[in-house]
Amino acid sequence: MKEKRMAAFELATMAASGDDNKFRIVAEGGLEMLIRLALSKDESTQEHSVEAIAELLTVPAIQDNFIEIGGVRSLTALLHSPSARVVYQCATAISYIVSDAEENRSSIVADHGLEDLAHAAKMPNSVCQRLVAGIFLELAFTPEIRNQMASLNTPARALTDLCASPDQECQRLALQTLELLAIESPETICAQDELLKQLLKIPELTYDTRTFILVAKILLYYAEDQQTCEDLLDQPNCKSTLTKFARTKDPILQKVVVKVIYCMLQIRELRYRAEHVKMDELLRYVRENASDRETWDMADQSLQFLACEPDGLQHLPPLSTLEKIDRMESVTRGSLSSCVSLQSGLADSIVDLKKGLE
Repeated sequence: MKEKRMAAFELATMAASGDDNKFRIVAEGGLEMLIRLALSKDESTQEHSVEAIAELLTVPAIQDNFIEIGGVRSLTALLHSPSARVVYQCATAISYIVSDAEENRSSIVADHGLEDLAHAAKMPNSVCQRLVAGIFLELAFTPEIRNQMASLNTPARALTDLCASPDQECQRLALQTLELLAIESPETICAQDELLKQLLKIPELTYDTRTFILVAKILLYYAEDQQTCEDLLDQPNCKSTLTKFARTKDPILQKVVVKVIYCMLQIRELRYRAEHVKMDELLRYVRENASDRETWDMADQSLQFLACEPDGLQHLPPLSTLEKIDRMESVTRGSLSSCVSLQSGLADSIVDLKKGLE
């Protein structure tokens, strides 16, 4: 065991010293040997072996060889190691694979890879969590994998945990991934009971506008559904969060604030509660401090709608969100020029998000 431990250490040292040594190790069958050593019961041997593998995988050509011999299965299995260093080195190695070649990403999610990554997300190490969040984001950029991630609860729960990380970069990576999954399956994201609370908690801990935009865009999905919109309004910090967004005077955030409130006003029961917590004050603030004309128009139309009698909407049958807006126009003050802004839906919100992130 002592000799194996020393051999693993020497291989890790050699691999870190240059690409020529990396290819020499591979040529002598070092990949297969390191995979066997990584599965050793000795923790130090595991650590040195995985460190060597991570160094070798910085070369894309070696990644292909590693995948061909089934090495990824060993890496994802080792994400369950009790050693924080082993998990970190495994996550580092996996991050090289997912970032260098899209065609190799499917090997990561095979054999319960997503569940293994979700387990690694629980490690109380912010650097490791950031790596795992980045891996999830890279995987979500591939449509087939994104669809698979959106069909499962495990990735969404793991990303919710990563949103609670004290590391802001980890938070942003997790929020970006959640936004991509929400595009694929809003139901999966809105079904996460703890995510809504976590989203509303994040603005209390940071003043980063980019993070605010990500949180706000995901909140839009909650506002689109009656039940989750009610859950949103039930949160004690809902108005304070929306107020923070509005006060940034960022045009994207101000539009999101108006859209969220407008969604609340469309539901009779929520309308009375929104009036009770004085959401109209927030609409007036946005109108008075609008960053552009479109935002002003949206806030003004929402206030006009709020001023109309709710009984005038009793005859409306169950309709889609866009159909309701069309019918409500005739009850308020006719066709309003800014209606398109409120009917733009999530497609435009996603475009705004991407621009904001750039």
